[in-house]
Amino acid sequence: MDEQELNIEIRGKGPPLVLLHGWGMHVGLFQAIVETLKDRFTFYLVDLPGHGDSAAVVDLSDLDQTAQLVTKKIQQLANGEINLLGWSLGGLIAQRMASLYPEFVAKLILVSSSACFENKHDWGYGIEPIILDQFSSELENNYQQTLDRFLSIQFMGSAQQKINLKRARNLIAMKPAPATAALQQGLGLLKKTDLRNNLSAIKCPCLLLGGEHDTLIPARAIRFMAENIPQARCYLFKGGSHAPFLTHSVAFNSNLEQFLL
Repeated sequence: MDEQELNIEIRGKGPPLVLLHGWGMHVGLFQAIVETLKDRFTFYLVDLPGHGDSAAVVDLSDLDQTAQLVTKKIQQLANGEINLLGWSLGGLIAQRMASLYPEFVAKLILVSSSACFENKHDWGYGIEPIILDQFSSELENNYQQTLDRFLSIQFMGSAQQKINLKRARNLIAMKPAPATAALQQGLGLLKKTDLRNNLSAIKCPCLLLGGEHDTLIPARAIRFMAENIPQARCYLFKGGSHAPFLTHSVAFNSNLEQFLL
């Protein structure tokens, strides 16, 4: 395995802030955060394996292996502790990094993310299993349409839905499309991962951000996380959906700065 094949872009100056994106996306979606706060933080923008400019250097469905790879690579680039932000699927990796490497992660920000993405017999704050199964089967038949449908779901219920969706599509087009295998692995990660019993292992201060109208990660899941991570608080954006850093960028960046500085 060649860790150099994991693409990490470094921008800005100040305390280190690592950003991990969601399923089927890449770090270009964080442009609004970076452009606004690049004079306050040094950003380490990670394209997850098989996404953006990163090769598929690990099986993305292996959470521990992915967390270890990202941590090892960041440790080679950054000195000392980091602040870590994970969006959606990236939030699962961020949670695992914070619990496995408590001496490395100083503060954690989880955006539209949960400890358990799929509904279970004792958990109703996630996605119905049949929906993730449909995405998996549809990837084989119509790759681009499946990605676009998932992107549309992320902005359902938000103000200026069409404008924000077009903006997101333009950002996504800036980098290569993700590998089909990596997308399937990512869906596997979302289906099988349940970190609810590991939340107490996250000892660092944690900020949970989400949208009131998010159809993928409901507000109840965000509140559950806040109640079970020892040093956590949450903020829900009114009229927000799954990508509040795009739809509510001013308020999002303000919350980020207040928490980290």
